[in-house]
Amino acid sequence: MRPLPLLLPLLALTACASGGGPASAPAPEVAAATPPPVRVPEDRPYALSVTTRGDVSVEVTAGTARGRRDTTGAFGAPVDLQQAGAGDERGKACGREWRQSEARASGGVAPRRGEGPGVSEVTVSVAASARRGFYREKGVLTCTQRVESPASANARARFRMAVAFTAEEGVRDRLMVQVSGQPYSRLGLTLSDSAGQALALAPAPGGDAMVELPRAGTYVLSGSLSVAAQPERPAPVEGSRRATVRLLSLRDALTAAFGSPPTAELLVPFDVPLDARELSLGFTRAVLGDAQAWRPCPDESVCGGRGEDILVTGVRATPAGGGVRLTYGMQGRRGRVDTVAFLAEFEGERDSLRPVSLALAGSSLDRRDLAAVSPVLRERLAGARVGVGPSLNAAAAPLVGRFPVAWGGACVPRAEGAQFRGLRPPANPELFLAAYGLPLEPAVPCPPGSGRR
Repeated sequence: MRPLPLLLPLLALTACASGGGPASAPAPEVAAATPPPVRVPEDRPYALSVTTRGDVSVEVTAGTARGRRDTTGAFGAPVDLQQAGAGDERGKACGREWRQSEARASGGVAPRRGEGPGVSEVTVSVAASARRGFYREKGVLTCTQRVESPASANARARFRMAVAFTAEEGVRDRLMVQVSGQPYSRLGLTLSDSAGQALALAPAPGGDAMVELPRAGTYVLSGSLSVAAQPERPAPVEGSRRATVRLLSLRDALTAAFGSPPTAELLVPFDVPLDARELSLGFTRAVLGDAQAWRPCPDESVCGGRGEDILVTGVRATPAGGGVRLTYGMQGRRGRVDTVAFLAEFEGERDSLRPVSLALAGSSLDRRDLAAVSPVLRERLAGARVGVGPSLNAAAAPLVGRFPVAWGGACVPRAEGAQFRGLRPPANPELFLAAYGLPLEPAVPCPPGSGRR
């Protein structure tokens, strides 16, 4: 049993010689590459339809004659109603001094499809006229007692435009409410959703109003006009009012201007082809800088004593699902060419792209070298930015020239820049197809000389 103490140091020495000393960083397992999913929202169909229903009420008084009528039309059908009344002063008069009282009232609601994309309109009209009458009653001997006959007329016309906005979740629209013929405030316009909740009507250029439809559903725009004629003197009194309300969809206006519907967020969509070779050069410059090569592990302080002979010579970018595959080209031991690949998604920053969600996807390096160098390689890619300004501007130029877009009595300009939406599925291994969208500015008065009101 005495040789045992000598055996323990020998076993320990053998373990150190065989690599059983302090544990090194575990080599990463490179799983089968899974390309990022395609995240570009597909075009979502939508439909906006408007049907109008009107109701009219009229009331007249002329002497002892009184009349009141009201009616409600079917959706989409015009409504027209009239009422007239006349007093019986002639039959009550003593002698020839008398004047007949008269009253007339009318109202109408006429819906129709307006000219232009996404335009619905309704015309509301009311009119009233009245004239007081009188007659003389017989007194003790002669027709001396004068009796005044009252007269009045009232008319009211009300419309309800049922707006059915059919779309998938997340799709929204904006409506312009354009009023002509009367002050906007006179119609008492309100817009409510299917639950009866009122939506705020914001002022728009030209004295109109606009409102956002936050989601699909049914909305109701309602308003009315009224007029009254109540003479206090013998002279007749009459009055009439007429107004046209137009409802215009911004989504429809954009679809007509650009030939395709806007995105759910009301961006004007367009695609930008990006040459994979140009992106590869951009990433190579971002990684190498002005040098011809880059050594990710120049000394032991960076990679723990491994990978010091690895020299990165370039980066190749190729489409992968809804993302990008970034492959480092490297020279290693004895001139051997190695690669390390990462899968990533693109994120837009103004007129450049940067890779995010980087995941190791493949390598020809030794596992221990890979474990040491991969964090450095990932960090360098995470800080890379690749400019796509020339390609972006060239693709957007035809759309930019169509702004501002006429929307009712206003114009909608574009906002600066473009929003990156994602990559479409690759059809060519040497070509990326990036989806972008042009954002919009709030509606403004149309520029002079544009011919738009």
